[in-house]
Amino acid sequence: MPRFRTIALAAIAAASLAPTAARATPITFECDAPTERYSSMIVPIGSSASVVGTLTAAAFRPGKGQSIGGLVINSADGLNMVGFHLVLPTVDAKALNLVLVAKNAGKLDRRLVRTVPLGTAVPFSMVLPAGGQGRLVLGETAVSVAFANLKSGNAIIFCGSGQYRFTGLDVGAP
Repeated sequence: MPRFRTIALAAIAAASLAPTAARATPITFECDAPTERYSSMIVPIGSSASVVGTLTAAAFRPGKGQSIGGLVINSADGLNMVGFHLVLPTVDAKALNLVLVAKNAGKLDRRLVRTVPLGTAVPFSMVLPAGGQGRLVLGETAVSVAFANLKSGNAIIFCGSGQYRFTGLDVGAP
């Protein structure tokens, strides 16, 4: 996808998903990236955030890197982050790895939550209140997440080397 198209899509999506008193209608984000490329939608957030939707991997184009789709919420300074990745571990894999990712004070932590059969839609919900103790629900798996005071940051919905469909996507404040 050309860079200007990704930026324009991100700007339109950010405007439609920006936290307001009345929540926007959930959207579908068809994230499609060629081999060795990434595409994303970036939504600015305040001191708390809520992101809800369903993620389905539709096509894989792995090259030197893995095919990946997911969501992260990061602090404006980039030192803190929490989210998840849906990753095709090998070209011939029959399941995707569902990985929890977190970064606190710059230290990265990645944990395999479970595997997901190809073609499975994964509903997700991430709520990060201003206090720093949040909850991430991935399908039937719920995980408590600790997060440094957010103050402000971004919700980044992304994919790389593949096509990932985010449906019922709603970004806002809890």
